[in-house]
Amino acid sequence: MRIASILCGIAATAALTPSASAVDHNNWRTFPLITNAVTAVNNTGTTTSYLSATEAYFYSGVTKQWRSVPISTADFYEHYNAYALVQDGNSLHAFSARTGEIETLVTSAPALIVSGPATSSWMSFAVVGKNAWGFSSFRGEWVPLSLSQPNPNMDVRRLCGLLQDGDTVYGFSAHWGTFVPIAADSQAVIQVNDGGELGVAHSPGMLRGFSANQNTWDTLALNYTGSTYLTEGVALAFSSDTAAGFSSQTGKFATEPIVAAPTTVWVDAMVGAFPDGGDVVCYGAGQGEFRRLAGVTSPSFVTDYHFVLVVEPTRVTPFSSQLSNFGSPIAGTFLVTTNDAIAYAEGISTSAAYAYSPMLNAWTPAPAVTPTSTPAVTRSGVLIPHAAGYEAISARYGTWVSLPIQNSGSFFLAPSNGSAILVHDGPTTAHAFDGRLNRWATIQSTGPLSGSTKRHMAVVDDGVSAWAFSHPTSRWDEVSLHGSSINKLDLSSSTTVIDTGTETHIYCVTGDLSYEGREPEFSRGMKMGNHLRMHQVAPAGSALVTLIALQGDYVDLGPVTGILFLDGGSTIAVSLPVVVPSNGILHLDVPVPEDPALLGLQPHLQNYVVPPTGSPYLSTSVSPFIY
Repeated sequence: MRIASILCGIAATAALTPSASAVDHNNWRTFPLITNAVTAVNNTGTTTSYLSATEAYFYSGVTKQWRSVPISTADFYEHYNAYALVQDGNSLHAFSARTGEIETLVTSAPALIVSGPATSSWMSFAVVGKNAWGFSSFRGEWVPLSLSQPNPNMDVRRLCGLLQDGDTVYGFSAHWGTFVPIAADSQAVIQVNDGGELGVAHSPGMLRGFSANQNTWDTLALNYTGSTYLTEGVALAFSSDTAAGFSSQTGKFATEPIVAAPTTVWVDAMVGAFPDGGDVVCYGAGQGEFRRLAGVTSPSFVTDYHFVLVVEPTRVTPFSSQLSNFGSPIAGTFLVTTNDAIAYAEGISTSAAYAYSPMLNAWTPAPAVTPTSTPAVTRSGVLIPHAAGYEAISARYGTWVSLPIQNSGSFFLAPSNGSAILVHDGPTTAHAFDGRLNRWATIQSTGPLSGSTKRHMAVVDDGVSAWAFSHPTSRWDEVSLHGSSINKLDLSSSTTVIDTGTETHIYCVTGDLSYEGREPEFSRGMKMGNHLRMHQVAPAGSALVTLIALQGDYVDLGPVTGILFLDGGSTIAVSLPVVVPSNGILHLDVPVPEDPALLGLQPHLQNYVVPPTGSPYLSTSVSPFIY
């Protein structure tokens, strides 16, 4: 269906609803000031939590609601990215921000709890005697496992955990929430890297790899020697004549004939590289494949999360992890600055400059401007300040987007540990670079603005209101401070908590339609052959029409309908044969086929929500990068 027909339907529906009122499209929520906390109000990822003397309180940035459970003691309390755990005697309460619910596990004795890092974890194990359980924050439930013996060996990181029970090793993925066994032996050594996209259980002569992405094991018989190399998404091992690579994204081993085992290997989260004779060999987790670049002269290597740059005296050749292939080189010598999903190369032997995106596996020439300060390279973008304004590029697009400035005192915030880019243009105007829709988003206030950034979020306030912008929503959301000043502003990777003298305001970057991936602005990619898992928060009983486009756009259709984030010329509509259940959140699990035609696609998806009462409206949108 063409977008004209869709918009006609939307307009007609709104026009025929005389009682239509503005829908709360805002991601801010305002609550009475928290006064009963006996712990700090913890704020990480999409979760906010705290304990009172008698209850544990949890806020989901996905559902935008609080949940609580009575407690008598808190023998264990830990707050993670998308969940929190409280142990009260033999009761272990787990809250999932994805489901917005509390799942309580009652055990025969207090459980031993093993989790990933508190600052970056999505799963936990709990063990009592010969009983174990796994908890996935994405699934929100405790999954049981009977053991052959007590005290299993466990290794848990961000998205993946391994549990070794005698000669069986179980893999557990936060994405899937199930225990997956593989037969091992007494010499098997388990290991999960800090990034936690995969785990290994290696024995002499036998490699075993578990993929958190695919929820599968694969094995390879190889008489490997020396060190194995384990990163967030790649495991490499070498024999005298063979290189072996395991991919967290494909869940498969691949091999490459080599002249000799390398003495030095360069690895990062999703890539590996090493010289082999007069060639260079690179491995990418995206497609799980080795590629060889022949005839390389005196190479050095620059690696980052998603790519390798092979640097020679007269050229720089990129290698993309997602596409698992080399791109076209740029000629000359360059000073290179890199981040997770983008690189910026400034010419030394030439005046040219380029930005590189591993998503596109291509270099884009920079505009012919003279930077007034060092260009900023964020996780997924580059910002060039110059006398007339700013130039920005997103890893999603091979185009630069200009921002002319009106005031000579403009300044920017673009920290390298996030993807947010915020420009202050005079005291009352702020611009956020929307790398998802390839545009600048502007907010204006009546008073002077102060601002902060964190990960993929920017927050500004003028003492009267606060505004937040995020890549997942591609819009500015406003909240009134109701005449109170800000006592505390706490920004996590995905959530902001503002504490005033009378209220608590909470903002989360996750819109009412969200999905589990975050690339390239953050982490967690969308692999072909897997599942696109989306979550729609809406009134119970709402019907949904999913709009799908090849490109994004930003069209404000008013306070009732909301914002259309899709391009009109490429949109189709699909009516879903389900309605939102009674808990107000519908989990959509869409298989993505292993089809080469989808490689590199960035579809934009948005729901047209038809509630049982009131006006239909548009949800937020998602735009996964498929590889």
